[in-house]
Amino acid sequence: MNNVRLLFNSVSEIAGNEKIGLITLTDESHERLISIVCDWNTAEAIDIRVKHKMDKSNTLPEVMAAMLKARCKDERKYYVCILGLEEEQYKTFIVGEDSAEMYKIKASEAVLLSLVLDIPIYIEGTLMKKQSIKNRSCTDKVSIPINVINSSILQETLERAIQAEDYETASKIHDELERRKRQENKDSKIQD
Repeated sequence: MNNVRLLFNSVSEIAGNEKIGLITLTDESHERLISIVCDWNTAEAIDIRVKHKMDKSNTLPEVMAAMLKARCKDERKYYVCILGLEEEQYKTFIVGEDSAEMYKIKASEAVLLSLVLDIPIYIEGTLMKKQSIKNRSCTDKVSIPINVINSSILQETLERAIQAEDYETASKIHDELERRKRQENKDSKIQD
């Protein structure tokens, strides 16, 4: 498997929706960018760590990291690996370098953990090619692959696009929601 190392780039809110955060990661050459949608609490937790806004030594992630480091005297090494897509979410794991240990974790929380524990993040190479966009560091807008946004957020975004009379965006979102409905119907017929 050909994995690509990812580096933390930024965290921000999605324009027009203060409940949702957006994490961006780049490849090591800073040429390609991948976006991860997250809840605002995770975005804020990452922002606090990146901008060193407060003493974090007694917060849950740092305390758990200290406990883990104290218990693992054998210097076990871990990394984050994004291996695929599953139900509009990145399939993400914490992986033990010298063992077969794999722990499934939300991608956004894996980014937070990587910042706290200082562990690397990788993405499967084919997935990176499919999901990433060219990094345009001079712009304040980022494209997000629509296949990693859950349906309720898409529905809310569709309503906002219609209110803003952005019919091109609304059409694309509508098409994606319809594609998902067809897939759900197809999957339910297979299960019957």
